[in-house]
Amino acid sequence: QSLVLVKYFTSRIQSPRESVLRQSRYIDVLRESGVAIIEGRHGGDPLRCECGRTISMPGEKMTDVNIALEVARDSFKGDFDTAFLVTGDSDQVPPVGLVREVSPAQRVVVLFPPERVSKPLTRVAHAALTIKEASLRESQFPESVKLGSGGTIRRPDHWRS
Repeated sequence: QSLVLVKYFTSRIQSPRESVLRQSRYIDVLRESGVAIIEGRHGGDPLRCECGRTISMPGEKMTDVNIALEVARDSFKGDFDTAFLVTGDSDQVPPVGLVREVSPAQRVVVLFPPERVSKPLTRVAHAALTIKEASLRESQFPESVKLGSGGTIRRPDHWRS
């Protein structure tokens, strides 16, 4: 097999400032490495508490839908023989089931992050594996990455193994 494309689904956070900068740097490094970035949005839904006040609970929006649409689009276009989907979210059961139904020759393999498993996703996928913590540590970017723009981004101290 040959890896054709990696897609990273995310939404940009709004605060705190240090986290916003770290996330932006990480996305820059991914993009520089050839990863396609597909962004949703980060927003808050109004939530009314028992005290009568309304607050906004921030959260990721559109990520699940974006993943589902890209899996379906890539399948319909015949862009993969095997898709590797890194998630533990059972919201991805319908798009994986759609691929099985519409394109039986294509395979979807689910890769669960450490300590995340979805039995419904395991049942619908062609195969399911759990990523080991050690594999994640071995797969980190180097200590510093030079960007095409001339800048250099250093790995945050707390990301070092």
